[in-house]
Amino acid sequence: KYLNLSKETRYFFLIVIFSAIILTVSKGAILQLFFVVIVLNPDIRNVFKIFGILLAFPLITFLISAHPGFMVHINGFISVFHSLNLFGHGLSTYGNYSLMFNPEFGLKDTGVRDSFWGSLLGQLGLVGFIAWLYPFYKIIKTINVNHYLSKLLIAQILVAALSENTFNLLSVTFLMILIGAYYSVVLNKATVQGIR
Repeated sequence: KYLNLSKETRYFFLIVIFSAIILTVSKGAILQLFFVVIVLNPDIRNVFKIFGILLAFPLITFLISAHPGFMVHINGFISVFHSLNLFGHGLSTYGNYSLMFNPEFGLKDTGVRDSFWGSLLGQLGLVGFIAWLYPFYKIIKTINVNHYLSKLLIAQILVAALSENTFNLLSVTFLMILIGAYYSVVLNKATVQGIR
């Protein structure tokens, strides 16, 4: 919104961007778009947010019935609660990657698939999961929770509950580079002003 573009050019780019996201046929990308544009948007009134969330439920129900893979994501997250503990079961014990790369533990299928949260909670437990979240909390607090990069990061973290690929190298690298660059600018600005 800060770019000096004409109204027509702005709408053109918005249409192209939204079309590109829809055409990815990526459930995660569409869910992130929903979080950023509706749920985390301070410009939208709470009434419309609630309406948007309620409107999303029939769509999610349809996706679950029409797309069997969608249920794999949900069950992948829910399954971890059968064996959840404080310190987890160790690295490479939960999730799709453990089934692929850890033959010994892969023989025991935990049911945790396609959920990054499920994999983390199973491997590191509640304590490890909180330790994983803490740096993101600090970054969001430093940047400002209402900054668009913070919203993108929050959406990425939320979608990770239902997608194991949300935090793989290709999915998160560009966002982390942008956050790192902005974070550096914020810290340098604070240093110059004598705050730090």
